[in-house]
Amino acid sequence: MEILLVLVALGVLVALGGWAAAVQGFSRRDGASELGKGLFALVALWCALVCWLAFFGWLTPKNTGGPPSFLWGWLPAAALLVATFLWPSLARWVKGLSAGAFVALHVSRVATGLAMIHAAGLHVASPLFAIPAGAGGILVGSMAVWITSRNPSTNGRGLLRQWNALGVLDILLAMVLGGIAGSGRLGAMVAAVPDASGRFPLVIVPAFLVPLYLVAHVWIFLAIRRRASPGR
Repeated sequence: MEILLVLVALGVLVALGGWAAAVQGFSRRDGASELGKGLFALVALWCALVCWLAFFGWLTPKNTGGPPSFLWGWLPAAALLVATFLWPSLARWVKGLSAGAFVALHVSRVATGLAMIHAAGLHVASPLFAIPAGAGGILVGSMAVWITSRNPSTNGRGLLRQWNALGVLDILLAMVLGGIAGSGRLGAMVAAVPDASGRFPLVIVPAFLVPLYLVAHVWIFLAIRRRASPGR
């Protein structure tokens, strides 16, 4: 389990580092430093709260038949997405982003993908869910490394659009497989395998990193769409 903790911690640190670099770098250039600092503070607080709740077992499944406890971690992401479309200042800021500004934080998906596959190898997570989800994360994260190394601010919209769609598809596939592994006929086949994705430290991935990735994907889409619109 120590390796899982190291991989998840590495994923969190890389994601936060990528977020900070993208937000602060863009804010300094665009003169929106206060908004950028506020966004980073919000994400850092969100991360700290999720880690604290996960460590003390508040996000561990209670087997009550209700929705997974880690969904509480999605509330800040939902608030950010709603604010993006309802708060004009934030909407203008997001649409003015460099299209590849938030690609770097997805590099952390390499570490979390390895953590998922390692959990399957330890027989503490369902292979039906963990192996495809982990492999998808490694693929998307590795492509993010390649895109970032090519200077994402100068990459064509087509490449970023395709990568962005792949990243969202990976998240949706992982959610579907997680649901299948936890319920239904196929779920019964893996019921004897404990699922570490609902326990510390791996629960930090679905409770914080996955919704953070989704927010970044939406923001990248909005930035690409703005640049593709005539007269923008």
